[in-house]
Amino acid sequence: MNSLLLKIIAILFMTIDHTGSIFLNSFELFKILGRIAFPVFGFLLVEGFNHTRNDKRRHYKYLFRILILALISEAFYDKLFFNKYLFFGNQNILFTLFVALICMRIYDSNKENIFHKIESLFIVIYIGIIAHVLSFDYGLPGILLIFGYYLISKYNKNKSLLYITNTLLYMIVFSFLYEFSFVLLGTLLSLIPICLYNGQRGYNSKIIQYAFYLYYPLHIIVMLIIKTLT
Repeated sequence: MNSLLLKIIAILFMTIDHTGSIFLNSFELFKILGRIAFPVFGFLLVEGFNHTRNDKRRHYKYLFRILILALISEAFYDKLFFNKYLFFGNQNILFTLFVALICMRIYDSNKENIFHKIESLFIVIYIGIIAHVLSFDYGLPGILLIFGYYLISKYNKNKSLLYITNTLLYMIVFSFLYEFSFVLLGTLLSLIPICLYNGQRGYNSKIIQYAFYLYYPLHIIVMLIIKTLT
């Protein structure tokens, strides 16, 4: 399974999740299936980081795109889910991905010794706590899940076991900081595509690349229009 298929899976189940939340009165099955999306997005973010980490121009371009899309999406996201164009109680997932990228950049840039790595790790946790306080979607557990994928990407053996461990730790932290719900068990389904990933990029073009970037704000705007008209 290549990264193109992972992207399709991520946006498909994100759309299912949002459709259930907005139009089907939080239909449980859609919510369970929707838990697949975030871990796959986080996994893809790490892949994107690893492919741009040694090229500062590409990396900061990648970072900038996610931030711009997060800012563009926020008002529509707030209106769609909270019926306000300005709501500070929850920030969209792109802000979470943006902060996770910053955490990886900080840790990756510090290559001096183990003590500096530990210092960087505490900075990552501190940033995750700030994101949690600011109500970024998935909060601290989401940041730690993505950062876990980043650490796992440095190893070549027993990755499937590490992915399972990382997912279970995420579910435990999430349940502790928020609340446990059986819907959260749907997160385990994300392990299937992630563990089947073959490291290949798959078919790619500028059109496909930008289509995936723009899908998040566009699908929110479309859903908002449908919700307003119905």
